[in-house]
Amino acid sequence: MGVDTSPPVKNSPDQDQAIPILPYSLIVGQETLKLALELAYIAPRLGGVLLSGQRGTGKSTAVRAFARLVYDDLPVTLPINATEDRVVGGLDVDKLMQSDAQWKDGLLVEAKDKLLYVDEINLLDDHIVNIILDVTSTGKLEVQRDGQRFAKASSGSVLKLQTLPVVLPLLPKN
Repeated sequence: MGVDTSPPVKNSPDQDQAIPILPYSLIVGQETLKLALELAYIAPRLGGVLLSGQRGTGKSTAVRAFARLVYDDLPVTLPINATEDRVVGGLDVDKLMQSDAQWKDGLLVEAKDKLLYVDEINLLDDHIVNIILDVTSTGKLEVQRDGQRFAKASSGSVLKLQTLPVVLPLLPKN
């Protein structure tokens, strides 16, 4: 069995600590999951895939390994508490405080021609999910704010992960 000796990928340019990623070729089993990732890559018109399974089944590990394999980088990750401005973009608050209204791209633009990774999509606000699905299906991101209109082309795969709820049986009291 080979060992990946390449340097670990950094999560972002600002981050000092590197994150070790298991090479995609070392993921054993999960044939359906791997097929879904590969199909989403070679057929981007699919718009992405929804990976669903119990905790600890390697969903996130497989996504990170796949992103490193095909994009040589980690996926753009959408946090559960993401706001609409963080997802679609908005006016840069720091610049706005200096009376300079400049647009700041959101995660959907950052993920152009890359992988957008949405972990626990079932916990996201419905409005955010609808935005992601709309941009994924149309390939366009259009935002109107404060009398300004911003339009960007959007492409790339969206991987949505959902952990199945764990149902614990009630034990009878003794």
